[in-house]
Amino acid sequence: MKSPNHDDQYFYVMPEDVDNRQSVILRGEEAFHCTKVLRKKAGDLFFAVDGSGNEYLVELEEAHKDTVSCRIIDSKTRLRELPMHITLAQALVKHDHFDLVVEKCTELGVSTIIPLETERSLADPGKNKSRRWQKIMMSSMKQSRRSVLPRLDNVTPLAELVEKSNNYDVKIIFHEKSDRPVFDFTKSMIITGTKMLVLVGPEGGFTESEHRTAVSRDFISLSLGQRRLRAETAAICAIGIFSNLCTPQNT
Repeated sequence: MKSPNHDDQYFYVMPEDVDNRQSVILRGEEAFHCTKVLRKKAGDLFFAVDGSGNEYLVELEEAHKDTVSCRIIDSKTRLRELPMHITLAQALVKHDHFDLVVEKCTELGVSTIIPLETERSLADPGKNKSRRWQKIMMSSMKQSRRSVLPRLDNVTPLAELVEKSNNYDVKIIFHEKSDRPVFDFTKSMIITGTKMLVLVGPEGGFTESEHRTAVSRDFISLSLGQRRLRAETAAICAIGIFSNLCTPQNT
């Protein structure tokens, strides 16, 4: 999707504000950022994504107080998305550290993030955190030029998630005492359409009991190496590895 006069700025448009692939309407913060911050004007070209897999090259037609109307010039579907569905279940950690996990793992291509309640994780993050994480996801989706907005699930106890994990094709748990390095997990184990669940523990890791329970439910126990990593570092590293393994090399 190329044009000689567009820039690489991306905006989010709600799917219901796409009219028959002919026009889109930016609203609220997106409209404000477009015209008041970036000073876009009629005739300017830029991109809009709807978070459902569609990317549009649009031309600004009219700017109003709270909305921006644009004409669709071109559209593409599911650009820069991974060929498999990766769900990251990350144990709750300090708020700003979890923010970092949400930001970077969205950039790396996760499909779903589940805040995980474990024996060593922090308490419930509070009411407003879900909204904040959704905003971080949206910003990261645009920054990384993805077309799909990841899903954010509710805080889920580890035992409940493990119990209901049968619908995943591949299940991974990272544990510092595992004797199987992550690079034993090869490309041949990844098939297009595969649903993968990745568990990453809190500071201090999963307890032995939690680890045993997961392994007994067919989770593959892997290690990220000999060094002890912060929880957020482990999550970003793990998703980065799996993202690279399943990304076609010609894209």
